Amino acid sequence: MSHRIVRSLFESRLKAWADARTTPLRIAYQNVSFTPATGETYLRAFTLPGTTA
Repeated sequence: MSHRIVRSLFESRLKAWADARTTPLRIAYQNVSFTPATGETYLRAFTLPGTTA
């Protein structure tokens, strides 16, 4: 499975979870400009490519 597909699936699942919270959380996606408000709680989404053995 490609890194792009895994990242897309991971980010969509994370967004669904963050939006379902009582107080929705914003997500700082990888390679997307993001400036949090002072004292704001937010999530950072990034993936680390792994090597196969």
